[in-house]
Amino acid sequence: MRARLLLALALVALAVGAAVALATGVGAGRDAKARLEVEALVLGRHLARIVAPTMNDPDPAARAAVLAELGADLQVDLAVFDPSGRPLGSFGDSVLPPDPTELALVLSGQVRFVREPWPARVAAPLEWNGRRLGLVVGQLARMPGPPSTSAGLLLGAGLLVLGLVAGVLVAFRAVAPIGRLNESLDLAADGDLAQRALAIGPTEVRRLAERMNMVMDRLTSAATGDRELLAIAGGELRSALSRVREDVAALADGANNFNRIEAELIELDALIEDLLTTSRLGLDTLAIRCRRTRLGVLVREAAASVAAHNPLSFDVDPQLPEVDVDARLFQKVVKILVINAAQSCDPGTAIGVRVDHDGHFIRVTVADGGGGIEPRELERIFEPFVRGKAAKKRVEGSGLGLTLARRIVEAHRGTIGATSEVGVGTSVTFTVPITTP
Repeated sequence: MRARLLLALALVALAVGAAVALATGVGAGRDAKARLEVEALVLGRHLARIVAPTMNDPDPAARAAVLAELGADLQVDLAVFDPSGRPLGSFGDSVLPPDPTELALVLSGQVRFVREPWPARVAAPLEWNGRRLGLVVGQLARMPGPPSTSAGLLLGAGLLVLGLVAGVLVAFRAVAPIGRLNESLDLAADGDLAQRALAIGPTEVRRLAERMNMVMDRLTSAATGDRELLAIAGGELRSALSRVREDVAALADGANNFNRIEAELIELDALIEDLLTTSRLGLDTLAIRCRRTRLGVLVREAAASVAAHNPLSFDVDPQLPEVDVDARLFQKVVKILVINAAQSCDPGTAIGVRVDHDGHFIRVTVADGGGGIEPRELERIFEPFVRGKAAKKRVEGSGLGLTLARRIVEAHRGTIGATSEVGVGTSVTFTVPITTP
């Protein structure tokens, strides 16, 4: 937007300058030449403001191609030089590099207008973000001789054309990155999540490209995780269905497997429910419906509902503030942690539940007195279908419990982690921000 505004203002200035040059060129004399020189200097400064951003174009070949195409169409010789006088892009052989004197004067901040020897040329310094990047030189091509009384007319027209060329260069620089960004978005929409946009061009375009790349990284990570989850889940579902099929086949032989079949169907239903909830939370946090909740009360009720064979030891801060959470989902988190704790220790072993806060987060810790988890296993307990050695001895559960708990907590901008000591037990702690998610 700023580039377009700058281009519009510069073109207005060029048009005004050209109009003055055309008016002064009608008369012959020193006054006309003096006015023409003043207008040339003013126009040179506007040209510098427009051309300067193109110095950051990472593709010099593209810039040179644009200069050549425009110069050929408009019959204008153009050249851009770096601070050492090295050409960075040009059209036409007649644009001479600046001599040391001209280079030093221009790089010091002066706009130089040289009328003789003919053809006349304008040289202006290029600055961008406080840095001196070089200079732009423009001159009329294929002129028969020095200016006559119509020199103002010709030079004014030439400067106007040069301004238009510079304006097109700026437009090209602004539009090209947007075009590349659109191409990346089109490919991503077609399923190619590996595409990344180049963070080049104006500041606004660079920021947009960076944000798009961040979104693409998150989508790629989510897609990879979901593919892995579905692959593992497919194996778990096939195993559960195979057991049910075998038990049903055994019924034909007179076996009384109804209770076993019912238990396996309940387990299969729980697995499917956990899969659906996990996938939904991974793709759409809008599935969360928060309301003001007394988390201490929720934790007590949820833990008590599933700890049938293990006594519970509660340590709940009576001054807990209310928080905005999805109560249904957090009941599930607490139940998952308490069930896991019960499965890790013998019946009758107490399970500790602690709820406190530090003014910023509420912390909930569930600790068991089981055999603990090896450090190598502890690193992976929140991954889908990863079970510790103690848990593998039991068939209850979908294998998605801690994965689902992590997604629920993180969807509320909280954290979850575990500590364990072999032979002592395991503690799982999650936090919930006291501020609204």
